Amino acid sequence: MRDLAMRMKYPVASFGGGGNPSAPGEPTDEGDDPGDESEGEQSAGKQQADLEDLAKEHGEAVGSVETLLREAEDPKQLEGLEEEAKRRAKRLRDAVAALPKNAGLRKTLEAAEAATREKVEAMADSLEKLQLGDAKERGDSSMKQIDEARDRAWSSPGADERLDGVATEVQKQLDWIEDLLKKLRKAAAAKAADKVKGVAPREKDLQQKAEKLDDTAEKQSPLPDDVKQLLQQAAKKMKEAAEKLEKGEGDGALEAQKQAQRLLEKARDAARKQEQEPSGNGENGTKSFDDKVDIPPADEHKGPEAFRKRVLEGLKGGAATPKLQDAIKRYAEGLVR
Repeated sequence: MRDLAMRMKYPVASFGGGGNPSAPGEPTDEGDDPGDESEGEQSAGKQQADLEDLAKEHGEAVGSVETLLREAEDPKQLEGLEEEAKRRAKRLRDAVAALPKNAGLRKTLEAAEAATREKVEAMADSLEKLQLGDAKERGDSSMKQIDEARDRAWSSPGADERLDGVATEVQKQLDWIEDLLKKLRKAAAAKAADKVKGVAPREKDLQQKAEKLDDTAEKQSPLPDDVKQLLQQAAKKMKEAAEKLEKGEGDGALEAQKQAQRLLEKARDAARKQEQEPSGNGENGTKSFDDKVDIPPADEHKGPEAFRKRVLEGLKGGAATPKLQDAIKRYAEGLVR
């Protein structure tokens, strides 16, 4: 009887026909065992870790080249450009002078035009201070905002022409900034040529790591096709960057490095997605989210009352005398109440 009470007080759900014989609160022998992980899963985990490390290391290599080129820049090359920069900044402000200042309601043409004015004026401020890198970024952002405003221009006659005029002026100043930046970078690259050559062995080593990761995966646990292709493309760009670094071509090397880094990060993100997504095909007994689940009709539901009835009938069946049956019934009712 005490055993019955314990079982009913600490019920053990039995899915699939089995239950846990352990006493309440005690640890069980069941559960995930790290040793049960397949060799394929272990290999895939190591590939993911190696890819994460590679993307991080290569990002640091890109940063080192950027630092060398930035340190080689000569501010004196911008001397004499202050007045020209101010004139160009004024043209930008004049181009957006007719646009509204206040945003108004969101997702309206007025709001989009106000955001365009704000971004273009921010570009003008940076240009006037000869902060060319910042001015370029703000100019690119302005062009995107202009495209967004154009999507809403149908609601106002003449809005398209107004925005076209702004876009023309922003692009004109972007072209001037980019041309100037190219000249500055070329001069900086020539000055830092000997120093950037020292980064070439590191870039080559990272390229070989990428190739080794691909080769090892092919033998042990092949990478998903999209990850494999991205990794191979990244390795090619890293090879190109290493060759340019060996020649002291810092500006060209940096561009190839950045392309390689973008490819590595795409490969890393794709691998993460593959690892997080369920198989979705029902293999190995795993149900997919798309699998149909049978829901029993209401008339098949067996609720607590049915369970109570089964318990009481089972207990009464084993009693020898009516007096004992009544005692058992009262006891059991107290348990399942």
